[in-house]
Amino acid sequence: MIDLLTDSHLRRGHLLFVLLFIPFVGCKSPSVSYGNASKIRGRYNVAAYIVGKDTLYKWPLKSARDSNKLDIGGFAIVVDPIAENQVQITTSYYRDGAHPTQVKLATVSQEPYEYTIVPKSDSLAAVYDGRIVRNRFYQRQIKGGLYIPVTLAGAPVVQTTSQEVTIIALPQ
Repeated sequence: MIDLLTDSHLRRGHLLFVLLFIPFVGCKSPSVSYGNASKIRGRYNVAAYIVGKDTLYKWPLKSARDSNKLDIGGFAIVVDPIAENQVQITTSYYRDGAHPTQVKLATVSQEPYEYTIVPKSDSLAAVYDGRIVRNRFYQRQIKGGLYIPVTLAGAPVVQTTSQEVTIIALPQ
């Protein structure tokens, strides 16, 4: 009788172990690959923001001559893969308690040592040059580029400009 109880308890123990283990096997998430989009995913801190030929934002400030003419902080670009070789590029910053953002959808292609970014439906841009080379984000846009006004007095927080806008960002 004792042998039967022990054997029965062992069987229940194995069954209990199997029943507890199955949910963990079933919860394993499938690995999703978005091709080139996955390789450039990340947050990039803006190192320079240039409108026309005027550097309005430079980070980090290395000397007293360097300035943040925009009085903004947390200036960053986030690249998130959304599909095979497609990304969402979110540019955002903080100023006076506001957190304006600009979102752009783009496709990504790989060339030797660099990833080229092409906006999906950016009919505003006359010229767009976007790429990530050795983990450095570079974007140059003429007409339709993100314009951050020097002062917010009555101005919308997200604007575009017909001037050339260049953004250089480094990985966080």
